[in-house]
Amino acid sequence: MTKRPLARALSAAVITAVVSAGALVGGTTSAGAEPEAAPAAVEPAQQQLLGLDLGLLEKVLTAPPQLLGTGDVGDPLSLVEPVFGLLSPVLQSLVTTDITWLCDGVAIPGVGNVTRFVPTEAQAGCQLAAQTVSSLLGLLPLSLVTDIIPIPGGVAGAPRATTAASISGTPEVGQTLAVTDPVWDTADVTNTYAWVRNGTPIAGATAPTYQVTAQDAGKQITARVTGTKAGKSGASVSNPLTISTETVEQLVATAAPRISGTPRTGGVLSIDPGTWLGGLVSPLFEYQWYSSAGPIRGATSREYVPTLAEAGRPVAATVTARLPGFLDGLGITNVVRVPTAGTRTRLARAGARLVALRVTPAKAHPTGTVRLLQGGKVVRTVRLQAADNGRRTVRLPRLVRGTHRLRAVYLGSRTLTRSSSTTLRLRVR
Repeated sequence: MTKRPLARALSAAVITAVVSAGALVGGTTSAGAEPEAAPAAVEPAQQQLLGLDLGLLEKVLTAPPQLLGTGDVGDPLSLVEPVFGLLSPVLQSLVTTDITWLCDGVAIPGVGNVTRFVPTEAQAGCQLAAQTVSSLLGLLPLSLVTDIIPIPGGVAGAPRATTAASISGTPEVGQTLAVTDPVWDTADVTNTYAWVRNGTPIAGATAPTYQVTAQDAGKQITARVTGTKAGKSGASVSNPLTISTETVEQLVATAAPRISGTPRTGGVLSIDPGTWLGGLVSPLFEYQWYSSAGPIRGATSREYVPTLAEAGRPVAATVTARLPGFLDGLGITNVVRVPTAGTRTRLARAGARLVALRVTPAKAHPTGTVRLLQGGKVVRTVRLQAADNGRRTVRLPRLVRGTHRLRAVYLGSRTLTRSSSTTLRLRVR
């Protein structure tokens, strides 16, 4: 599985994009600026961002996920992720795919989000498959399940399905799905049922029928039928059904989220999550802050204090709105730029022909050029590396007898301001 965060959207494409609701504007804005008036009608979040519809990924799918391998215990299985070849390269880079490995339709515990899996004796007798859930910018989810690979083995004498279970019904919220029992290779089998959403059993859903809820919209539903005889059990997993999103309302920001506060290192920035569905609902919100370098680790609160790592960079945030009975909504704030951080340059004698150069703050790992000047003449040029942490000892050229006045000038960088030291007087005898 290849995780591709929203970073690229903020580092290149999205920072310069124009979003119809004013969520992101070409260039950056002041955190305290007055927001523009919202348009009369705001499209769903996906269309705000890219002009896309909810079924986009299904329409641009050119190759479904595929499992490769024999299925023997100990022989690795490899997952080939779905390919969305009809998307532009930029949009393909923004698609993320999550992977769940399934045994008899249920997620295998302890298995990570990986494209390679080695079946063990614990999976002997399983109908093994992998489920992929792909999304664009965290939305437009498309859930797909590979063909089943049966893992040989299992409990001797356990019932085996000669015809798999199947589910029927209209895959829409509010409709009822029903499972048809599998045909077992032996008589007098007792069936039990479990309905499964994207690889996770649904709490309390243990009847032969299941009423679809809003929580199922956009997800895959399967039924797992376990047949038991004489204390031995076998399982059969139904065909998956993807629940339509068309009958579920999308949470939409009618007033876009916005950042306010003091955009400087050490200042406090705060997110107004905006108004959703005209203020008729009060969703729960999740936040993620970004700089042009990507998502800011651990920055998932409504407030954020920019650090030296964000100095000189644009900062924005995403707001995900969640409410039972609705599809999640996504909003992107305005972009604010954190100004470059101030520096201080110092110069001190360190020996007969040595001077100690220091540019602070050291935790900003200053990089760039420092010039040592005598009057208006450059006597040494020093190039700071991040590993120097702003400290260098510099050997001076041979100086004639007398008093010399030296000054260090740090020229600054993309994240740090220019600064100059006081004059250092050196007496050469």
